[in-house]
Amino acid sequence: MKYEYVNIKNANFFTAKSFEHRRIIDEYAKKGYRFVCFIPTTIEGYGRITSFDLVFEKGGAPDETDRMYSAGQI
Repeated sequence: MKYEYVNIKNANFFTAKSFEHRRIIDEYAKKGYRFVCFIPTTIEGYGRITSFDLVFEKGGAPDETDRMYSAGQI
C-alpha cells in the first residue's frame, strides 16, 4: 500500500460552510487514491483543531503486514 498525507493548516477549515476537504478528496480520488481518515496534528486550547492530515491510500500488492492483519494475527 502507498499512503499520502495532506496537511491542512487553516484555523477556519472546520466551519459550518467549509467544503475545501471535498475538493481535496475528489482530487486524490481522480489520482486513484482512497480517503482513509483525518488525523489532528495541532490541537489548541479547548480542543480546537487547527491543523490535521488527510490520509489517502493507493492500492498495491499486499505486504506481509496486510496478510497478517487479514489473518487476525495482529
